[in-house]
Amino acid sequence: MNRVKSGLFAPTISGVINQNINGYYQFTPVENGWIKRAANEECIKAAKEALSGVDTTNGALFYYDDSTTNQWILSKPVSVKYGRMIFAY
Repeated sequence: MNRVKSGLFAPTISGVINQNINGYYQFTPVENGWIKRAANEECIKAAKEALSGVDTTNGALFYYDDSTTNQWILSKPVSVKYGRMIFAY
């Protein structure tokens, strides 16, 4: 939702999810097809909360897991960490 609101990405939820910039999908599950798998209850709950305006990322536009070596994403200021997931601006 933060990306939709930011004006820096596609203006719709579907557009953000499926956005491809310079040959790179923004979300790995779109690229590898996992997005087509059935969502579990935890994912459905999180999606409903996000749609209702809950933002536990403090406005983050990016996320990654702590195993990444991508210097571009590592250069972004960190907003919050949840387990191995890191959210950034």
